[in-house]
Amino acid sequence: MNGLENRSVLVTGANRGLGRSFVELAIERGAARVIASARRPETCDDLKARFGGRVETVKLDVADPASIDACVAQIDALDLLISNAGVSCIGPFLEQEEADIRTMFETNLFGPLRLTRKLLPLMENGPGGILYVLSMAALMPALGAEAYSASKAGAAMLAHGVRSAVRDRGIGVTLSYPGFIDTDLGKAFDVPRATPAQVAARSLDGWERGETSVFPDLFAEMTRDALLERMPALLSEPKAVLEALVGEFLAHPRAGQ
Repeated sequence: MNGLENRSVLVTGANRGLGRSFVELAIERGAARVIASARRPETCDDLKARFGGRVETVKLDVADPASIDACVAQIDALDLLISNAGVSCIGPFLEQEEADIRTMFETNLFGPLRLTRKLLPLMENGPGGILYVLSMAALMPALGAEAYSASKAGAAMLAHGVRSAVRDRGIGVTLSYPGFIDTDLGKAFDVPRATPAQVAARSLDGWERGETSVFPDLFAEMTRDALLERMPALLSEPKAVLEALVGEFLAHPRAGQ
């Protein structure tokens, strides 16, 4: 991997929060072409105005196969896919509507799989890569968002499968597991949150270094350590482990970093 200099990048969910930070960072690091995709591409028009011809916008709803096909048809070559778009489903698990959960799985799991399969032929002419933005919720059940955890856990297994399948094609695949981020989704949790710019930078750093997994903030690091050190307890009492972990996080001097 030679960084992003003169590369072409597609960012899903680019209109706000973490996705917007990825667009800005890719430009800062020298990308020649950044395709900012969103369900409402006009919400990325200010990015086009700021960065001129280096940013293009395209309509993409990753939960809609036809939208994926139409988006890919507009791309002739690609070096890096940043699969960032996602939705959540928060509330009492057994009271959540099945239709809402299915939509979340389409967005968080099946959509990224279809998009990846469609884009891989465009990466065959040179070193390319995929950065999957997941969540620490993929690694342990998030309280009140267990269905979201299930969708992100499935997406993590999908990403590992892609990484194995393209290992010999010069396509580097990195999985990022953010914790609490200061985004619209993150505001649902009353805890210190890392900035989108910080999480984007650390995630992209990991991809550039060829890392399999990135834990781009303090809570993500603590989650990783809990997996390594408290697995028996996590398998039997995940709620207790997570509650203890949040308490340790809130008391940490680097909380929110």
